[in-house]
Amino acid sequence: MADCKFCGKKAGFLRGKHKEREEINAAGRREMAALAAQAASAPHFSEASLRIGLSAIAQRSWIGEGGVQAAITQGWHDAVRASLGSKAEARLQDSQPDSGHNPIAHPTLALV
Repeated sequence: MADCKFCGKKAGFLRGKHKEREEINAAGRREMAALAAQAASAPHFSEASLRIGLSAIAQRSWIGEGGVQAAITQGWHDAVRASLGSKAEARLQDSQPDSGHNPIAHPTLALV
């Protein structure tokens, strides 16, 4: 019988996690990313307050320090994407060459 990777208690025969703990963990990760995105798009924010909020969510959602850092990264990424808007994002994607193109047709890729 394995222990749950989230709470450390017995998870059951051939199981490595409790389903409800996994759902709480996933919801916590989404909540943390949303909080970080909200902070990133705010005109003024306190990094200390953000970390306190993220740590509280992490503690109740069985998320380690690596998960807190990942949430900050994901939140900032989401905030940048939202601020660019769909038109700017489409222009960026259109301006990038497809990976399937011949590198010789794209001199900048030939140097990579």
